[in-house]
Amino acid sequence: MFDSITITAKDSDEQRLDIGFLAESLLFYGTVNIIADRFLLPELLRLAPPWDIAELIKEGRLKLHLKENYIGVPMYTQNNFETYDVQTFSSPSVTQERLLYDAFFETGWSADDSRRATTLISRYSSPFKYEKSYYDEIQSDLQDQEYLKTAIGSIIMTPNSANKLDFAA
Repeated sequence: MFDSITITAKDSDEQRLDIGFLAESLLFYGTVNIIADRFLLPELLRLAPPWDIAELIKEGRLKLHLKENYIGVPMYTQNNFETYDVQTFSSPSVTQERLLYDAFFETGWSADDSRRATTLISRYSSPFKYEKSYYDEIQSDLQDQEYLKTAIGSIIMTPNSANKLDFAA
């Protein structure tokens, strides 16, 4: 058995979580960490009722982290020159309790049942926020030209090429 696995949202419209993958993860890993956003959380709640999720969390098999902020790339234009940055984005209305309530309501629970289920799961889940240190690491990586050349070169390759691209000017 492996120690743990982390499941997080994908950046696509495809299904993010299915019962087979979740079951296999619970079988083969000691702990399953789920970092859920407003899209992944309803999928989880469609797979398992809140009392089962709470029981898995109490047993230490599942950890549910609810994403309260995001990383994005804003663009600024000044004198017809575009610059980009990396920032975290959040909203005061995006809280652990609000994410849970909205997800339960979206999956067909009544308002009262959504409140009760939110109370149950919020006791066992935790908020997930990107910390400033993560942002600082990204900024540091973006300032390191040698690192960027190597990283981009390792990603951008022709399909049958064994050589990395050379970005030297």
